Order: sequence, then structure tokens, then C-alpha cells
Amino acid sequence: MEKKTLKTFRNEDLTQVPVTDINPAQDIADNIIIEGKKNRIIRIAANNDVRIWAYYNTKEGNGTLIPAGSVEYFAVWNDQIVEIQGDCNLME
Repeated sequence: MEKKTLKTFRNEDLTQVPVTDINPAQDIADNIIIEGKKNRIIRIAANNDVRIWAYYNTKEGNGTLIPAGSVEYFAVWNDQIVEIQGDCNLME
């Protein structure tokens, strides 16, 4: 497996642009739990309203609501658990 190094993308004017690589994505129709094995960014595109939780040991609260049609990016830290409930497209 090729080792990737984090680089900042620059446009033709050499301005730094905050972007992420395109990675494999999957459609989620119900619930999924992601266990963080490394620091990374995930992208969630909500087909319907989606709720997400991020925690280390205990899930608390009602989760963060991502309204239908929204696209959000989140940092997932090492050893963090992310739980997604709803219909969405997930890119890790």
C-alpha cells in the first residue's frame, strides 16, 4: 500500500485551498458504526435527515442533525467512534 503524505492543495495562483482527497464511498440506508483507527476526514451527504454521534466511550445526547440534501465534512480522531443513523452517502 502506498504511503500518503498530507499536502495542501494550491490552485494556479498558488493559493492554498482546503480540500480532501476523493475516497471510496458507500450508501448507508440504516445505521452504521465507524471505529476510528486513524485520524481522517469523513464526508456525509444526507439523502434524508441523518443524525450522527461521535464519542470515545459513551454515546450521549440526541446526535447532530444533518438535514436532507446537506453535505458535511467531519474530522474523526484516533479511537473515536462515529455512529450514523439515517439514509446517506458516506465517504471515508
